[in-house]
Amino acid sequence: MDRPTYQIDAANPGSDLAGESAAAIASASIVFRSQDADYADKLLAKAKPGIVNLEYELVSPADSFETPYGHQIGDGIIVDRLAESNPYWPAVRLTNHRQPVEGLDLVTGDGELVPLERKSNNVFVLEEDIGGSLTGQQDFVATDIFGQKVALDNLNITSGTGADVTTGKQFAMVS
Repeated sequence: MDRPTYQIDAANPGSDLAGESAAAIASASIVFRSQDADYADKLLAKAKPGIVNLEYELVSPADSFETPYGHQIGDGIIVDRLAESNPYWPAVRLTNHRQPVEGLDLVTGDGELVPLERKSNNVFVLEEDIGGSLTGQQDFVATDIFGQKVALDNLNITSGTGADVTTGKQFAMVS
């Protein structure tokens, strides 16, 4: 029987595969617990109740990597326009980014950076009072977990309608 193997690396990213594998191993431990406790313990190794210890290294996908949504990383960060966003509750979601996004800031007219608050659904919302409603196009700065910054200019996130925006800008690869 042919049993192909796969490797997760820069050319073949797979955080989804790593997570599914960890879940499968944890499930197998539960299944085998009543029949072979030693084997069940080996499956979990150094795991603690409620915690599955995984060691990983974040791999930056190449520009040619295609996401499950049909976009290539090299297309740039995509700004999802949210129907509920409006001038009094400006909100946005960023997708198709090479590394996880740490934060998103609005650039004011005088160049000040005003942070948007990340909500649990990975939507960034402008909660800070900036002296009125937000209308028209705005400039933003996205920061990844490595501190890299990408300017996302001339975006209107307050209309609540319209197509998502592919910015053509992306975080650099990290090795």
